Amino acid sequence: MRTVSLKLAGTVALTLLLALLSCSAVEEQATILLTAESAGPIKLGMSIDEARKEAKDWEFVRGMDETALNPLIVEVRREGKHILTLKALEGEYDPDAESHPINGEAEIFMIMVLDKSFRTKEGIGIGSTVSEAEKVFGKLEGMYNVPRVGETGRFSNLPEWLPYSTEAPGYNFIFDSELEDSAGVYEQIPDCEFDNPVQCNVAKRYAKDAFIAKIVLLPKLEE
Repeated sequence: MRTVSLKLAGTVALTLLLALLSCSAVEEQATILLTAESAGPIKLGMSIDEARKEAKDWEFVRGMDETALNPLIVEVRREGKHILTLKALEGEYDPDAESHPINGEAEIFMIMVLDKSFRTKEGIGIGSTVSEAEKVFGKLEGMYNVPRVGETGRFSNLPEWLPYSTEAPGYNFIFDSELEDSAGVYEQIPDCEFDNPVQCNVAKRYAKDAFIAKIVLLPKLEE
C-alpha cells in the first residue's frame, strides 16, 4: 500500500512539474519583442500593407482621433483585443475618413503599445514599474502631466525629448498609478518663465507604484 502511495505521489509531482513547465513555455511564446523601432513584426517606416503582411494573424481596423489633423489611425487587434495603435501619413484631414477603406500605402510614423505581451529584451513593457525601468533606461528625469497625452517623463539613458510631449526618437513612456491620483507628485515652479504652463508643474517624485501604462515609438529625427 505504501509503495502505491509513493508511486501516486511521484506521478502527481511529475504532472505538476510538467504543467508548470508547459505554462512557462506558453508564457515565453506569448512574449513579443519590443525595440525602439518596432513592436513585434511591425516597424516604424513600414506601409500599412507591409505591416499587414508581416502580422497576418492580427486585425487592422480604422480608428479615429479628433485631435489629429491628417494621420491615419489604425487599431491593431489580436484575437479581438486592441494591442497597438498605429499612426500613418495619409494626406489632408478628412472628417469622413472613418468610413473609407484603410490606405495601405500610408507610412507608419508612430506605434503606441497597449498590451503587456510586448517586452524589451530586458523584460520592460506595459505594467513595469518606474523603478524597474530605471534599472534599464537610467534615472527618470522630470515627469510632466500633459493634457490629452498623460504623464510623461524621460529616462536619463534615452535620447533628449521635449518635456511637454512624447517627442523623442524611440521609446516614449506614459505613466499611471493605481494607489495614487497620479503617477507623479507635482509642485509648481516659482516664478516660472516657460511659455508652456505644463513645464511649470514638475513632479518632485513619482508614486511608489508608478508604472508604464503606454509606450509610444517614434522614428529617429532626420539629420
